[in-house]
Amino acid sequence: MGRRPLACAASTGQIKIMEFLLEQGARIDAWCPLRKGVTALDEACFLGQRAAADWLWRRGADPDLALGLNSSPRELREDWFD
Repeated sequence: MGRRPLACAASTGQIKIMEFLLEQGARIDAWCPLRKGVTALDEACFLGQRAAADWLWRRGADPDLALGLNSSPRELREDWFD
């Protein structure tokens, strides 16, 4: 499907797997080339995985990284509080 393992784990809130992947060298802001630049933080924010999004945010994921026409994770996260 063109998704990075970290993005897959973030999309389902699998924090233990996300932690393992980062320990193994996964890049926190790696984007999925076949999914228009979606990152793990994008996946977590878009799918409402708040714990996963916060976990990635606290570990340095870029909340302003938006590729193409995508909304940034910061913009997606702000929608939670509207």
